[in-house]
Amino acid sequence: MGKLVYLYGIIPEGHDINELWNPEKSAIEGEDLPYVEDFGGLAAVVTKVSEDEFGETAMEENSNNTAWIQEKAFHHHEALLELQRHTTVLPMKFGTIFESVESLKQMIEEKEEHLQHTLQTLEGKEEWNVKAYINPKTFYERVAEANENVKAKREEIEQMSKGRQYLEKKKLDKFIEEEMFKDQEKKAEEMYDRLAGYSEDSERKKNWKKDVTGREDEMALNSAFLVVSEDLESFLDQIREMEKEKEEDGWLIEATGPWPAYHFATMEE
Repeated sequence: MGKLVYLYGIIPEGHDINELWNPEKSAIEGEDLPYVEDFGGLAAVVTKVSEDEFGETAMEENSNNTAWIQEKAFHHHEALLELQRHTTVLPMKFGTIFESVESLKQMIEEKEEHLQHTLQTLEGKEEWNVKAYINPKTFYERVAEANENVKAKREEIEQMSKGRQYLEKKKLDKFIEEEMFKDQEKKAEEMYDRLAGYSEDSERKKNWKKDVTGREDEMALNSAFLVVSEDLESFLDQIREMEKEKEEDGWLIEATGPWPAYHFATMEE
């Protein structure tokens, strides 16, 4: 079977693989280590892979093999992290494969202007992911105690007849839960907007359920930020300040990075 071209990412021209890649690191398949293909103005970090393992039919079959996916996707991610330490990288999704160097060259030539612009946009910047979680019990108690709408609802109930009070108090828990959700969303949006002010670009993503996070607390914010490297400390300072401000309310904020700029490196114009 023939060899295919596996694409890790697009980088500026003029780099030698020896300055980008640790030769002690393993290949994604066999012994074919990554190398650089220059295309005049742009370059691609690629490796050769077999159709037996990375051809269209093989990829469909391997997509059901969790162990295979984890091993290969982890290698892909680690490779991009290694490249990112040395140059600006427009990262590809795991499993970006071309039939030949010629077909890769054709894609790069067709999208050259967009790829150049994207690399310029990413230069000197790094992606950071920020997730915020709430302890439902602690946050519920905080809302029940301090939320102005809950206070007003309690005062309203106190003015009712005894029979009506009994019925309305039974509904109060649901009212508090509704206010809790509103407060959660409001505070998450405030966090996101605050951090967006310290970044060049940002994206708010869908929150993960508990069965995905494996945590007891609930995810309230899932976001990605493209941060100028020189401004990173100011960005992280904001996170540290927010952690102190919201800790008593049952919030936990986690920031991880720097990552390859997956969320800000689209191939589409």
